[in-house]
Amino acid sequence: IYPDCPATTREVQVGGLTKMEVIQEFKRQSISMNVIGEKLFADQRLALSEVRYKLSTVELSIRTLGLPDCATSAQLYARADDIGVGICPLELGPFMRVRFTDQSDGRRITLSSEKISPGADVPAGFYLQRRREGLWLRGYTATDDYVWDAEEHFVFVLPGR
Repeated sequence: IYPDCPATTREVQVGGLTKMEVIQEFKRQSISMNVIGEKLFADQRLALSEVRYKLSTVELSIRTLGLPDCATSAQLYARADDIGVGICPLELGPFMRVRFTDQSDGRRITLSSEKISPGADVPAGFYLQRRREGLWLRGYTATDDYVWDAEEHFVFVLPGR
């Protein structure tokens, strides 16, 4: 159980680009988005910081958070709070996708984040995936009672870094 388990930490530079500049970088790197990801990225409530800053992140499975079988979104975020890791700002998704290009094929890495508004049809956040056709920043929908498998991987922000 975290912190006494293997975990992947990353320093990610966030901000300093407009949405148009991020899209240009996606095109340059052949990064794709699904329809939900495009909808979330285009939403005016997703603001990109004009100032660059660094975030220290940790990637953990639900099991290494101390939830051995599965967990709802609400349980997952409550447990993350209990162990002292934070929810990611929504803007981290596009910047992490641009910088994290050596992802293994198939594995999904979900970025913990607050939803931009309540509702089952509203995008809940982003996840990163590499498929045969390349790198993806994908959006997803999930309610607080959605059940995640214990092997799902989530990214959280480390405090004070």
